[in-house]
Amino acid sequence: MGTQAIIRPTTSQTAPAQEQNFGDQFLHVFLQDGTPVAKLGCGGSHVLNAAAGQSISNNRWTPITVQYNLPVGKQGGSCMIEIATDNGTAQRLEEYVSHPVSEVT
Repeated sequence: MGTQAIIRPTTSQTAPAQEQNFGDQFLHVFLQDGTPVAKLGCGGSHVLNAAAGQSISNNRWTPITVQYNLPVGKQGGSCMIEIATDNGTAQRLEEYVSHPVSEVT
């Protein structure tokens, strides 16, 4: 799965850009001190936070690409988040979730 947002930050320190919720599994994409951050809830207490390798400038439209995988089914599986800005180097985190999680529909 993946999502892409093009945002133009203002002078605020933290600005929400995109949010998707799947129960206890969620994806939040936001700016923190000018750096795009993606937070992925993999179910239960498993949460991955990935910050892009570069900050973005105020008042400039910047593409942000987020790729993610969520574990589905009773066996668990891989939970992965990857974020990149403006064709920069992607920052990727992956964790195996072994406990049962609810299926996303």
